[in-house]
Amino acid sequence: MATSFNIELADLSLLISLPRTPISVKWMKNPVSQHTTDAALTILLKFSEEDYRYVVQNSTAFETKSDEILEQDTYDTWIAPLNIESITAQPQGEYVALSNVSSMAPNLFTQAKKSPFIHGRLVALGDGFVFLSLYSM
Repeated sequence: MATSFNIELADLSLLISLPRTPISVKWMKNPVSQHTTDAALTILLKFSEEDYRYVVQNSTAFETKSDEILEQDTYDTWIAPLNIESITAQPQGEYVALSNVSSMAPNLFTQAKKSPFIHGRLVALGDGFVFLSLYSM
């Protein structure tokens, strides 16, 4: 089954807050499971260098610094095609550990008044790219 991405910024801005206007966006909304109304929102944003710096500097860093762990499929679909040279990806079974990225709270993006997507993480990938993994509960 082919993955269906949305590239409409206007639709995304109804679900999350955007602290700056990205150059490009790719996102997908999925149910967490068939037995719940909870949903997950996966987003890849490309910002200008100035806007990227703003997002990184104004996001709350997690207290513990470690590699970002993603499922192999998520890495292959969202991160690998970017070819960001500074990222080191180490396969770990069904997962991939990313080094040279920064994981932060998605506080700048979870301020939309009616959005249920208030939990998750932001991963600053470099080269202006921000990867968001948000979910509702």
